[in-house]
Amino acid sequence: MKFLADENVEWPIVVQMRQWGHDVVSAREVLRSSDDDEILNFSFEEKRILITNDTDSSFTKPN
Repeated sequence: MKFLADENVEWPIVVQMRQWGHDVVSAREVLRSSDDDEILNFSFEEKRILITNDTDSSFTKPN
């Protein structure tokens, strides 16, 4: 499985998931200071599951 960790996901979580063999990209590495739409689009384009702690983002609210 491929994951995208939002900037608010603590770095040790990203590191641990990688140690477990997961393909994890952090928004801190590739999308620094991007808005929610850019992060969500990247997740879709790369077919990655988005991991976030953001409770007020546009991608956590129902349409």
